[in-house]
Amino acid sequence: MINKVVIIPAYKAAAWIGNCLDSIARQTTKPKKVMVGVDNCEETAKAATDYAKASKLKIEVYFFREHCGPYRIKNTLAALAEADILLFFDSDDTMSTLHVKAMSKDLKPGQFRLAQEVNPTRPDKIFPFTDGLISVWRHSFLLHGGFEPWGCAADSEARQRWQQGGMEISPPDTPTVNVTRHAGSLTTSEATGLQSPFRQKLREEIKCRREFPVRLTALSIGDCTRIYPVFKDAMPPISIKNAIPENPATNTTNDDEKDPPFAVVVTCSGIGTDRRDEWMSWNLDRITKANGVVYFCTDKPAGTKGVIEIRVPKLRFYSPSRANNMGIRRAVEDGIGIICKTDIDCFLTDELLKKIPRLGTFGLCPYCEAAESIEAMAASKMVPNWCGTLAMSAEWWKKINGYDERMYGYGREDGDAYERAMRAGAKVAREKRELFHIAHKPRVGRNFPTQTSNNVKISSRRDWSNEDWGLG
Repeated sequence: MINKVVIIPAYKAAAWIGNCLDSIARQTTKPKKVMVGVDNCEETAKAATDYAKASKLKIEVYFFREHCGPYRIKNTLAALAEADILLFFDSDDTMSTLHVKAMSKDLKPGQFRLAQEVNPTRPDKIFPFTDGLISVWRHSFLLHGGFEPWGCAADSEARQRWQQGGMEISPPDTPTVNVTRHAGSLTTSEATGLQSPFRQKLREEIKCRREFPVRLTALSIGDCTRIYPVFKDAMPPISIKNAIPENPATNTTNDDEKDPPFAVVVTCSGIGTDRRDEWMSWNLDRITKANGVVYFCTDKPAGTKGVIEIRVPKLRFYSPSRANNMGIRRAVEDGIGIICKTDIDCFLTDELLKKIPRLGTFGLCPYCEAAESIEAMAASKMVPNWCGTLAMSAEWWKKINGYDERMYGYGREDGDAYERAMRAGAKVAREKRELFHIAHKPRVGRNFPTQTSNNVKISSRRDWSNEDWGLG
């Protein structure tokens, strides 16, 4: 059975919270529980607690003593929730009896759903959906970094960031939300022209953004106390360190057991597109036989059989770091414990494929030897001179927050990730003759020297004493 939890942030909502909770109590599909987060408002806390005491619904009321805004409250309660699917709702709105069912039916991990208004705030709206009333799998929500800790409009930013990160919108079957119009509302008050100036300013800023960084671990939370029902002992500390479920596959194995599954993330764009077939012919069957799964990140999906294709958005500058993070995050979300990132012009040896699934908590960054062609690989005696491949456990990828997306183009991004992992305490081995790079003309355009120089500057100027290496 899929557990569903409704999360409601509330501030100065004493007049509305009862109607909101009444609408939840009338649902045809009942949620496992309702979590109300009160943003330092005693009157609202009393109204929510009184309702919870008299209701048959399982309602938990949390009090935030410092104002932290609705989105940090949503993040905090999502980290605390023991649920499969999270349904975010506003304290001053009500839902039809089919809301929970409509917002959770057939919703898959990697998807999110926006609620549709029964009475659109603005009749001229082309798309009568509301960004703030979202349903999403908790695992996906935490993995994608949740909401920005803004006062408003963070749901619009999250929607675009999640989509650029590979998540899909799954539309609801029917309108299920009744929006309450009142003078204190940012979005539905006639006094603010149905849109507050501050919210409009944030929305315009979001529209101007071209890129939304992919995040593996970031989640901004606040401090709170559960005031109903009260804990018998002290409330457990809020921590998102272990909020994302661990990989169910074990990292230990022996020769008599089948190796646990591992992921190979490869990016393909620009110079790599014409090498897709060559890479597949050499690597795909051998990776599959070794119990590996290929995640192919490309801006030109071709329906390649035997791989999981991830569409990379076309932006002004191609970013291998962003593409790598999209593939790594999808592999983490799929529960794979060991993830190997490689390039489209790298060919993995049988010896390397045997080692990857058995790395456990260790990592591997093999030297790469150059070869003119596949046929020349076996006879190659050239000096190792290339990187491009890094294999580590999913936990270590999350600890370093993946690749640094300030780096665009090719050059230094792999070495930077390797060095960050080593400085964070990972044990990453360097071994020769485990990998081959096929020599080819760069054909990367006139911006290549600038891109490489930019990446080198970012890595060389990094404050290694600061653990916040990623963009999360």
